[in-house]
Amino acid sequence: MRDHSSATGYRWIGDSALLFERLSVTQRAALIRGVHPPEVKDVVSGLTDVVVLLESPLCDAKPVVAWARRVIHEASLWPLTADPSSGRQAEPDRRHVLAVKYGGPHTDLAEVAARLRLSPQEVVARHASREYQVLATGFAPGFAYCGDVDEALMIPRKAVPNPWVASGAVAMASRYTGVYPRLGAGGWWVLGHLEAMVDAPLWDFARRPPGLLNLGDTVAFVAV
Repeated sequence: MRDHSSATGYRWIGDSALLFERLSVTQRAALIRGVHPPEVKDVVSGLTDVVVLLESPLCDAKPVVAWARRVIHEASLWPLTADPSSGRQAEPDRRHVLAVKYGGPHTDLAEVAARLRLSPQEVVARHASREYQVLATGFAPGFAYCGDVDEALMIPRKAVPNPWVASGAVAMASRYTGVYPRLGAGGWWVLGHLEAMVDAPLWDFARRPPGLLNLGDTVAFVAV
């Protein structure tokens, strides 16, 4: 029988996945970017947790648990790029600067400003005044949840989502901001659009990893 005790520091999901909870961005990124044991099929991160998928229900989970605990512990002690003893390759500085044309057609900037009792200029200044960290990815391939936004900009997501949001739309809701990687529905408030799509697409199956904005990366928006 599988051990589901919380005292082990993980929980089973079904018979071929392990859930590690309440991890920092650095710890989750280390588990994803690190060299995985042969028993590990994939590592998927949420906003605070990580699911480690096993290659088979018959796999021995003990080496996987030991590996995960070691990586989690090391990531809590060293920056992600500065731990040569862990067996992980040093990561390059993952900082992305995205030029944004705020306002204009098909944006919600004026309504956001009115709801927040700020001027449109103040909304833009606050949104572009800080650097964000990619806290999670998901919703759509290439979409990154970046946070945290300025407290004065926190606004609930729309009650009724837009049926069509343009590729490259820069939007926010709650404590997050991000860029829609492709045309589709979305419930966040659109502040503007990328001045030009970045040199590399936000999602490219031929790239490893396929997403341009990945867990732990830094993102800065610049008004143009």
